[in-house]
Amino acid sequence: MQTNKRRCERIQYQQDVWLKTAAGLALLAKSNNLSAGGMEILCDQITAMSIKPLGYQLEPDKPLLLSISFCLDKGDESFHASCCVQNMHRLAQDLFSFNLSFLDCQHHDRARLARFINE
Repeated sequence: MQTNKRRCERIQYQQDVWLKTAAGLALLAKSNNLSAGGMEILCDQITAMSIKPLGYQLEPDKPLLLSISFCLDKGDESFHASCCVQNMHRLAQDLFSFNLSFLDCQHHDRARLARFINE
């Protein structure tokens, strides 16, 4: 039996995260953990339905894209990236988890993220 191994180390990281959908809707969620390649966010049902519209199926050929913004440290400038939803899970009646993969971000943002995770 073969198991999938993570390519990037993941750290616990709870912060507010601002999301922007392709339709321009601004949403607030909470991060749960963070890696150089992506992030897990937690949100309520209303936010989850705004991220993933009813009836939409996650497909690699038609990814669900978002813009994301969050601070790596208090007083630090924001990290910005475009990302896609890899998967989602309902954890409780009003709690959803989304795993996001960073697609595109500035080189200096990616370097700051790597330093933050390695500290």
